[in-house]
Amino acid sequence: PTGDTEEVEIPAKPEKIVSTSVTLTGTLLAVDAPVIASGGAKAGPTSDDKGFFSQWAEEADEQGVKALWQLEPDLQKVAAEDPDLIIVSAKGADTAAEQIDELKKIGVPVVVLDYSDKTWGEITTEVGEITGHESEAADAIQSYEDRVAEVKENIGEVDQPVQFALLAADKQSLNIETEESAQGRILSDLGLEINSPSDDLVGDEYKGRA
Repeated sequence: PTGDTEEVEIPAKPEKIVSTSVTLTGTLLAVDAPVIASGGAKAGPTSDDKGFFSQWAEEADEQGVKALWQLEPDLQKVAAEDPDLIIVSAKGADTAAEQIDELKKIGVPVVVLDYSDKTWGEITTEVGEITGHESEAADAIQSYEDRVAEVKENIGEVDQPVQFALLAADKQSLNIETEESAQGRILSDLGLEINSPSDDLVGDEYKGRA
């Protein structure tokens, strides 16, 4: 599936995947999919100088994943890699959704995934199905669940509820996570109750968002 509107046929198990989404590249690597090139984020405290996220940048280097850009999609670079599958995020800073029509002209399947309303496990399962790596996706999810169980057993008693906040990129504000956010779900999986902010502490532009 690509978004909610279109089915994409993938005639054979892909062997040369280009990911225009740095977020989805991490998932592709997690299921051992053959990603050969990827867009990147901006270099910063959570990514290397290519824009690959720190938690998987070394693995990407070992697999020979080529860095194509940093949040500025270049369709000629995608075509030059001669991919047999192109992965695109529907939303987020790393989306190339506006270039879908041009990407399709490359002549290979283009799959658009929306990770904004799914858990990482749901996206991992979906990527596994798309790439023919279902068993590897299941293994990745099981590895996470095993690690959660291990950590949960070792963290001991914690005063609850907890407040979870991350310093925003502008270093002038805080992103206070809820149990619906990707980060908050991890704490929930660990058995922690998250204390979400009251409405009077949330800016109007963020109300209703996780």
